[in-house]
Formats: sequence, structure tokens, C-alpha cells
Amino acid sequence: MKSKNDQYISLVNNEVRVQIDSLTVYGGHNLSNPADNCTFTLHRTNCNKPPIEENETIAWNTRICFQWHCNIYEHAIRVENCWVGSKYHPVYLITADGCSSETTMISTPRYDSKMQKALSLGWLSVRQVGFTYLRLKCHIQICHVCDDECTLLTPPMNCTDYSNSYNHYRQIAYIS
Repeated sequence: MKSKNDQYISLVNNEVRVQIDSLTVYGGHNLSNPADNCTFTLHRTNCNKPPIEENETIAWNTRICFQWHCNIYEHAIRVENCWVGSKYHPVYLITADGCSSETTMISTPRYDSKMQKALSLGWLSVRQVGFTYLRLKCHIQICHVCDDECTLLTPPMNCTDYSNSYNHYRQIAYIS
């Protein structure tokens, strides 16, 4: 019989598949099925690598690039409410305000200049007893770029893992 320590080591060292649940996309103006124009992919090591396939496994120390993208004309995105684990026992990675809640596992997403693509780096080091896969679920809130509220929504402000230069850039990007 394995000791508790051996069971823990075995659990941590297990490679697992990642099951990405469908994105929940909401907001925007007069849009039908915005989720059809949005993708969420994981990439091993960096975002230039091909997406991780359904049957591939990852280790607890595999560096992951998380990439969200919505190709919806004149709309911006904010990634929020991302969790890993299970619906009943989630570990929240990104909060409702779009900031990382687990900065040792994932950075707060960084957005492109059109605010339609977000990238984050991290690790999916959560493991569950009896599971050979991890569930990953995210929500995306979209807003029309001409809506005054949109500049308050995305990118998120005052995230604890942002550098001062990023917050400064955010303010300049909306002024110019």
C-alpha cells in the first residue's frame, strides 16, 4: 500500500489532458451567436506553438500560453471568471473583474491594441484525485468600442500583477 506521500507524488507527477469547456460570451450590441466568432486555445511553452490537441497531456510544470480571441467587428473583449478543476470544486484563475486570482499559476491577460485578443502565461498545476483530465472554463465579456463603458471594462485596471508601465500604457492607449 502506498503511503500518503507516495500518493501525493504520484498525483502531482501525473500528466493530464485538458478539457476546455465552451466559452461563455456575453455583452455587445445586436450580435447573434458571438461565441461562434471566439476561440480559446492553449499552447505549450509559448503562443507561437500550435494549440495543444485534445488527446495531448501536460505535466504540472508545463508552461502554457492561454490565448483568447474574438473576431467581432468594432467589439473589444475582457476575459473573466476562468476556473480549472470541476464545476463543483473550481480553482478560479481569473476573477470576475478580469484579473488573475492565482498569480503563481497564471498572469493577468494582456490584450492586443484592438482589444480582440488576450494572452496569458502560466501553468495548470492543479490535479484531482481520480481524474486523468482537467476541466477549464472561461467567460468573455464583449463591448462595443464606441460605448463609453467599454473603456472602463477592458483591459481590466488595478490588477495586482500588472507592472506600473502596463497601467500607464493602458491610460495612454485610451487617451490617444
